[in-house]
Amino acid sequence: MTNQAGLPLFVLRGHEAAVAWSSFSPSGNLLVSCDMKGAAILWNMHTFLAVAKWQAHDGQALCCPFLTDSVFLTESIVVWNANRAAEAAASPPAAPDPTMDPALAPKQIARMEVLSISFCPCEVLQVEDVADQLQFLVSCPSGENHHEFDVYLLTLNQTGPTTASFATHSRQLGAQRDTPAAVGPLGLMLRHAWVVQPGSATPYIMAGYESGQVVQWGWTDAEEDGSGVRVPPRRKPTVVTNVKLPGNPAVTCLVPDVKAKVGVAGTAAHGTFVFELWPSDPDAPVIHPLDLGVDFASLSETEAAAHSVHAVAFRGDNKRIACGMRDGSTHVFARSGKPLARLAGHSSGAAEHVVFGPGPSGSGDNWRVAVSGQDSKISVWACP
Repeated sequence: MTNQAGLPLFVLRGHEAAVAWSSFSPSGNLLVSCDMKGAAILWNMHTFLAVAKWQAHDGQALCCPFLTDSVFLTESIVVWNANRAAEAAASPPAAPDPTMDPALAPKQIARMEVLSISFCPCEVLQVEDVADQLQFLVSCPSGENHHEFDVYLLTLNQTGPTTASFATHSRQLGAQRDTPAAVGPLGLMLRHAWVVQPGSATPYIMAGYESGQVVQWGWTDAEEDGSGVRVPPRRKPTVVTNVKLPGNPAVTCLVPDVKAKVGVAGTAAHGTFVFELWPSDPDAPVIHPLDLGVDFASLSETEAAAHSVHAVAFRGDNKRIACGMRDGSTHVFARSGKPLARLAGHSSGAAEHVVFGPGPSGSGDNWRVAVSGQDSKISVWACP
């Protein structure tokens, strides 16, 4: 049985709509969050005070991942430079000031309008650097078909003032009419994630579908030289693996572990499963449910839906898994699947997104957990 945790370190308030996503900077000194009305807030994690709040998009903002310690993006798709805020948050202030300083507000450095018909957020993967430029693959649901995805190449130039630019890599990838019959009908792609095996130059895209299937798409004959993750060839990827979850539940969220050995998938009415990413027997992959304290087999579909999983996350050291639930709670597990804690910081609405991150410089916290809630709040916890 999962132990009930105590109180969060802090509850961040300032959004006026459901918070879709939050992300720690690599140093842990900043956190950025975005909501379903397009607003974004940048937070100082030493003080838990808002550094800046602004309207990032006219419509919803589904994600806001950090690219570097001072640059992040919001979907759909704007790149922001928060270098002044990052410098100011490098150490704890002598006297916290609740007043937002306009000079610390992030500056827009690139924008690309992406048409999407899905609630599936974009995903980002850093690839091999070119000269003094950082490069990232950005994948988004396709605007043309709900079961496909598009890939763009984002380049950051950090020589002098930071600039950014986008280029289209490839469009309408994934499930096609000529997809092998073994994959079967997939339906709507609800979540996807980049996967890279340690030491490999080849990226894969893991996608979860309404059908209860998790399919890995990959460029299987891409060049491997061990020098870093490469930009894949500009052609359509093929099916590499296809895992069918028990009961065929709609896959609502998924994430690979850091070593790309297993994946974790949350579902709409059957809980959370840990599964082999590279099954030794493709017809019988090893799949284990995580203990969420719910006997899903005894519930009707309607009753089970009340316990749907909205978010999953792996900690950066691979030792913790978190599951955000429809009831607003978050379950934390050891890598082995042992339940460790239940974080009950949101009593009204779902835990929409969960993320692990480092504690800020000098805080003494090794890891923190941020839970973004449908109740417009973000709870920040010391990691169990």
